[in-house]
Amino acid sequence: MTFFSFSTNDFAPSDRLEAAQDIYSAMAQVELRAPKKQVPHVETHIRLLPGISIARVTASSLHASRKNPANG
Repeated sequence: MTFFSFSTNDFAPSDRLEAAQDIYSAMAQVELRAPKKQVPHVETHIRLLPGISIARVTASSLHASRKNPANG
């Protein structure tokens, strides 16, 4: 069993959106956007089990969209 956690609190406010974007893009091909002038906050805890992943995520207001694999 593998456990993974991530928090934007580990980054400077100006780097938080980019850090969250890097993590979520790698895991799920998800693109994140935050409202203007808002410092995003994301807390993620994931357990990777055989055949299933269980996640608990809390976040400030964000827009998430999945990238189209055909468009890169």
